[in-house]
Amino acid sequence: MQFTSLGSTGLKISRICLGMMSFGAAGAREWHLDEEAAEPIVRRAVEAGVTRRSAVPLPCGDRLKASAVSSWEG
Repeated sequence: MQFTSLGSTGLKISRICLGMMSFGAAGAREWHLDEEAAEPIVRRAVEAGVTRRSAVPLPCGDRLKASAVSSWEG
């Protein structure tokens, strides 16, 4: 995984970001993945070293909770 500096903060973040807009309650949108389907994708991204996630807030019902994602990170 390649990392880059986040401005002048001194933080190193992955160049790759995992977009999580399609993870959420399966009934909210037909293209949403529920927690069970999303978990292996998030786990693999974390294992590969991805440190950035983008979860765009949408008015589409329940989405994966940050606590669930955190639990996948080990």
